[in-house]
Amino acid sequence: MREIEVEEFFLGKVLDEDNIEKAIIVLQESMDNRLAGRPTLPYKRVAVERMLREALYEASNLDKVVAL
Repeated sequence: MREIEVEEFFLGKVLDEDNIEKAIIVLQESMDNRLAGRPTLPYKRVAVERMLREALYEASNLDKVVAL
């Protein structure tokens, strides 16, 4: 699923560590609103955050270990 809010957040911004972490917050808020009340939210939130973080760090070529 595309996260339009995250895409819009990055418009005009540099793909750096600070903005990646801010994008994670945007993702959390978007998911919390869309999936509110669903029992799978906690699992999906963690899984999607980690996938986004890993993909963005890989795309940015930043040397950061993805926290587990």
